[in-house]
This record gives sequence, C-alpha cells and structure tokens, in this order.
Amino acid sequence: MYFLIAACIQALWGITPSASQIVLRYMPVEQYATIRYLFSSAIFLSVSFAMKGSFQVSRTLFPKLAFIGVLTYALNSLGTLYGLRVGGVLNFSLASSMNAVVTALVAIIVLRESAHRNFKIAALLSVCGGLCLFWGKLDVSNFQIAAGSLCLIWSAYILEALGLVFSKSFKNILPLTEYIGIMQLCAGSFMLGITTAKNGWHVTTFAMPAEGWLALSFVCFVSCCLCYFVQYWLLNHIDGHRLAFFDCFHTIVSAFLGVAAFSEPYNIKMLIGGGLLLGAVFLIMMREKVATQVAPPHPELNAAS
Repeated sequence: MYFLIAACIQALWGITPSASQIVLRYMPVEQYATIRYLFSSAIFLSVSFAMKGSFQVSRTLFPKLAFIGVLTYALNSLGTLYGLRVGGVLNFSLASSMNAVVTALVAIIVLRESAHRNFKIAALLSVCGGLCLFWGKLDVSNFQIAAGSLCLIWSAYILEALGLVFSKSFKNILPLTEYIGIMQLCAGSFMLGITTAKNGWHVTTFAMPAEGWLALSFVCFVSCCLCYFVQYWLLNHIDGHRLAFFDCFHTIVSAFLGVAAFSEPYNIKMLIGGGLLLGAVFLIMMREKVATQVAPPHPELNAAS
C-alpha cells in the first residue's frame, strides 16, 4: 500500500517540470521560487497553527531549520530550475533520474540504513538507465546543453540529499506541517532577497495568461504542499534509500509530458533508459514482498526512517 502511494505521488510530482516550464515563460527563476515557497509555507504554517494553537519551534532550533530550508529548497531550486530552463523538460527528467541513486547512497552511508539484497542491482539498473537517457539526449541535442543542465540538476539533488541528512535530527521534534512550513518560509525569504537584489520585484510579471496561473497554482498547492507532505510522511513507513527509487515514476511522467506537451524529441535509447529505471523499482518492491512472506517484520528495519 505504501509503495503504491509512493508511486502515485511521484507520478503526480512528474507534472511539476512541465508546469514550471510554463511559469518560467513569464517570470525569472528567483521570483518563481520565491512565490511558490512563500505561498506553500503560509499554508503549512496556517494548518499547523490551526491544529496546535501555537508554534513549537524554539529559538535555538529555528536557525538550524533555516539552514536546512535554504539548502534543501532555495539552493536546490536554483539548480533544478536553471537546469530546466537550459535543457528543457525532457532533459530535466532524464538528469533527475540519478536522484534515486544519490539519495539512496546518502541514506545508507550517513543515516546507516540497512541496504536490502537487491539494492546493488537496482542501483546499477538506475545508473545504466540514466546513462542511456543521457546518451539519447546527446543524439537530439548537443553536449553543452546535456552536460550543463545535467551538472546543475545533479548538484541540486546532492544539496537535497544533504538536507535530508541534516533534517534527520529535527524532523520528529516538530509537527510535520510546522517543520516543512518553517523550512519553506526560510527558503522563500532567502529567494526574495536574491530576486530583489538581482532583478527587483516587477509587478508586471504577474500579468500571466490563464495557463500561467493554472501552472503556478498546481506547483504551489500540489507540488510544494501535498507532494512534500506525503513524501516526508512516507519516510515513517519506507526506508529512505528504497523510497528514493520511486523517483523513476517522476522521471517517466515528466519525460512523457516533455514529449507530448512541448514536442521535445526522443529516441529508442531514452525508452530503454526509462525501462531500466522501472526495472530498478520493481526489484526493490519484489524484495519487500519476499521479506514479508519469509519472516515477520523487525522494528529495527524502519528505525532509521
């Protein structure tokens, strides 16, 4: 059941690159990141206050959460959004396919999660799938575009993985809505400072057509609120390194939309790469099924989540 939720939420999250590509036609990267995180943080903090009647974060904890928020959301967004602008939706989805391996390795090495038997094979399939996708992109683009966007996006996901590691000590101290809300508020405030210093705040950028507002609303409500909330909640039920492999559904959906909505070119190498990514997830899911049938679950397996 949790695996099905993970697959569905990542597939839904796969719409985000296409929505972001539409919004970026009408406003700078920094301003877009500012709006979506300030808006989503307001929702999270309002829900948290309505449920608890007060905020529980302490003065000593707040600076640490601010650092994690800037790292995980603000700087991460600069890498992913500029990578998206440079390479397009399809190339973004192909580059993000390696996020599963990066996050899984960080979770195993730093959080000391126990790697399951099929992890090495699944990681190898993911790497090969990512390489096939990148190889296919070279055939329809050029090395500068493929490599440039790849470096931006991979750097962003390394920051996101580090943010996950740092957050391990604090995630269970606060309500989940307050925890995410504070991090997104700090990220949005950081991006507000950057966009004001770089571009100023141009009210004219709000003169978007209906498609722009629809895309921005989807990102604020669904991507930054619903998807992040469910993703953090799933960490209570699925080990982080296993949950990371469900990013392939994000990759496949966003790649499909890149072709269908933006007419971006594709080839057989990209299709093979997507198949290898799916194979990695099936291996992880098969391991869970076997473990449940052979022996009863041990609480220690999920202690690191």
